[in-house]
Amino acid sequence: MWLRKAGRERPCRARRSKIDDLGAALARVRAAGIAVEYGPVREPWGVRRFYVRDPFGRLVNNVLAHC
Repeated sequence: MWLRKAGRERPCRARRSKIDDLGAALARVRAAGIAVEYGPVREPWGVRRFYVRDPFGRLVNNVLAHC
């Protein structure tokens, strides 16, 4: 998959979705029966995130920045 960022094409492994309430989003994902591929985790650089797959099998990075 290729995404455009800053006018340049680059390979991207996951789509990113910024969310305001990681706990609520995670609860909705689990209630829907969607498998969490990674996390939830607090990364050393200060973000909390978890990954799921979209219906096409691509990773979606759900991230709460600067927590």
